Amino acid sequence: MEYSHGQNIKRENIGAVFSAIADSGKTSRAAIAAHTGLSLMTVGKIADALVDAGVLCQAKNGEVTPGRKARILACAPEHRLLLLDLTAKDFRLTVLDLSFNVCHDARHAYDGGMLCEENLIFFLRNAVVGYLASHAAAHLIGMAVLLPGAYDAAGDSICGSRIPELSPLRPGALLQELFPALSPIMLEDTRAAAISALAELPRESADSCLWLSLDRPVSGAFMVNGRLFTGSHGESGCFGEITVGTNFTLDQALAGLREPDELASALSAALHTVIALFDPAQIILESSAPWANEVLAERLTAHLEQKNAHRHRSLPPIAVTQKQMGRAMRGAALHLRNTWLDSAIH
Repeated sequence: MEYSHGQNIKRENIGAVFSAIADSGKTSRAAIAAHTGLSLMTVGKIADALVDAGVLCQAKNGEVTPGRKARILACAPEHRLLLLDLTAKDFRLTVLDLSFNVCHDARHAYDGGMLCEENLIFFLRNAVVGYLASHAAAHLIGMAVLLPGAYDAAGDSICGSRIPELSPLRPGALLQELFPALSPIMLEDTRAAAISALAELPRESADSCLWLSLDRPVSGAFMVNGRLFTGSHGESGCFGEITVGTNFTLDQALAGLREPDELASALSAALHTVIALFDPAQIILESSAPWANEVLAERLTAHLEQKNAHRHRSLPPIAVTQKQMGRAMRGAALHLRNTWLDSAIH
């Protein structure tokens, strides 16, 4: 429940102004007002506050009259986000600016002659030396760590890791030793992907949306009133455990089914109750399987309409898309940047 589109109108407006600048690279107050629908006065007040906080910088545009309102806005170039991807043995450390441009990218070639933990320590120590030796650590606004399972903060461990060798690892302690000035944010990759997917939706849809990753184990998240819910203890909702037949869970059904109509039938059984309880404005299903296409969306809608025939409520639109491998990284960057922005303006 850590990521939010905004707790109130003011916070939403600040996020909208900042995102407009970060997404464009540089822009004017007038262009931001036109893009966001906010008044020029509101945009100006927010922009001035973000400049004063060191989040934004501004430069004169030679084509317009000099003056504060006539200056072009951009993200302050010195700030950097540090992302560590532990979702595969070929570990990756990436540094981004506030507009998510890559400033540094290091990848590890896994050595099968060493333990997994030894590989990680070797990689991180070299990455720290290689990057921080030539860049000021003070420019790093934070670190987000993508994990192949849920993070247990109390035990400092990765639960249900898809990489069993990482299970004994204590990532929090290790990262604290190597990056003492940072407090890493631990994110399961499916949760980070949900943050990215839901952030791409129009605000009216994102306020009540269900996102599911159909790659087993099935995981997902709800966006309710602008807040992201992924399950207890930070886990990415255990949707795969939903019963879809006699002694069958959704995870088990998806493991054995391949025909679109059979898949749609199993999914409709799982989603029918969820829709009745939460009434999402939109449903996004994502999978790396070849059957993730428009045909499945059509069949699923037909099955749900049949189950919904006795109810006087329209079904939410359903989108089925291929999994985007870079979405988790972007979600981690969004979460880290938003966390920092919240702290910078308060």
